[in-house]
Amino acid sequence: MYVPEPTEATRDAVLEVTSRALWRRDEGSLRIADICQATNLSSSVIYNNFRSRQGLIDAAYLSIYASMTTEIVALFDEVSARLHSYDDLYEYISEQQTNPTQRDYWRRNRHMRLRIATAAIARPSLQNDFAALQETYLRGLTAFFTTLQDRHVVGDLLSAREMAFIFESSLLAHSFNDIALEPADDKEWVRMLLTVLGAYGPGQPGTDERVTR
Repeated sequence: MYVPEPTEATRDAVLEVTSRALWRRDEGSLRIADICQATNLSSSVIYNNFRSRQGLIDAAYLSIYASMTTEIVALFDEVSARLHSYDDLYEYISEQQTNPTQRDYWRRNRHMRLRIATAAIARPSLQNDFAALQETYLRGLTAFFTTLQDRHVVGDLLSAREMAFIFESSLLAHSFNDIALEPADDKEWVRMLLTVLGAYGPGQPGTDERVTR
């Protein structure tokens, strides 16, 4: 039986459908038959492009992570241009945590990122490509915090890269908070995050005082 050679267009079409499926449900319920039906491709074409069901899932995870990284790094760059004070930062983070649409976006985002990170830890075949994407993300976040430190919006007891790691750690903690029996409310979370980041309170640039509101 003739099996077509892999093509970029075919891979992209399969990855788009698979990525949408993984946003909706766990990878354990993903079936090649469903992908074939959605793309109107035979299973032989999919296997010829991705070698296995696991290969398809891994490729889709990397595609999702690459898209999220590009989107979020661009957002960091855009947001950093308009944050010039603690109040700016407080209002921005509060809006992201209390506006239902933004809150849901970040919740879905961090949950998916944790799913992919967990998969990369468990599957060595994913680790190198995941690590490269994560480094791109961390560099974007580091640039964000460098800008905020230069403007005395956040403290400099930690380097900008260290702050990027702290921010990343907060995403894990926030995901745990999402499923806690007694989760911190939105205002508590904003206060805790800004305190950990060493954000300066109003009228306190260049000091190490921390906001307690």
